[in-house]
Amino acid sequence: MSEIALKYLDEERGWRDVARRVLGPNPELMAVSRWISYSRVYATGDRVAIIRSPRSVAPRRMGTLRHESAVLERIGTPHEFVDDSGWQILVTARVTGRTLAQMAPHLSIPNRLSMLRKVVPSLRALHRAGVAHRDIRLDNIVVEGNGTIRLIDFDRAILAPPLEAAISDWIGVSRRGLSWYPFWKLAAYLLAPKSETLARRVTGKTRRLLT
Repeated sequence: MSEIALKYLDEERGWRDVARRVLGPNPELMAVSRWISYSRVYATGDRVAIIRSPRSVAPRRMGTLRHESAVLERIGTPHEFVDDSGWQILVTARVTGRTLAQMAPHLSIPNRLSMLRKVVPSLRALHRAGVAHRDIRLDNIVVEGNGTIRLIDFDRAILAPPLEAAISDWIGVSRRGLSWYPFWKLAAYLLAPKSETLARRVTGKTRRLLT
C-alpha cells in the first residue's frame, strides 16, 4: 500500500476515534464542510457533533467552534464544547426536519411568505439576546415536522448589542463588516428566485468597495 494511502487511512481512523469518543460506538458521517477545511459533521441518535481537526483553517469572518459555543451559551441552547489535543468538537441536539432549501421549490408564493414570517420571531429572539446570525440562507433554516422554524449553523454569528445585531441581520451592515446572507437576501431568493444572481453581484461589488 502506498504512503499516501496509509496516510489517508490513518487520518480516517483519527476522525472515527474522535467521533466515537464524543458520540459513542457507531457515529455516522453526515457531512464534510464546503467552507472550512478539515471540518466534518457526525451524528448518532439524537446528537450531532461538529468536529474540526488540528489542521482545520476557517475562512476570514468565520468563527471557531469555541466562539460558536459562546454564541449558543448566550441564546441558551444546550451543548457541549470539547478541545481534545487540538481537535475542536461541538455537540448539540440533532435537529430533524427539512431545510427551506429542500422545501422551497415545492412551495407556492403564499406559503413562501408564510415561511418568511415564521423566521422573523426567531431572528428577533436572537437580537434580544445580543446575537446576529449573519448567514440566513435557505440551507440554515430547518422546518420541523410540526412546522416550527429552527435556525442552525452559527459559525458566522457575532455577539453584539441588540440594535447592531438587528441591523446586521435585517440589512446586512455592522461595524464588523457586511453579513453574508441578511434577511432581505433570503426574502429575495424565496419570492423572486431569479434575483439571486443580481443579489450576488450587488453584494460582491459592495464588498469590493469596502475592502
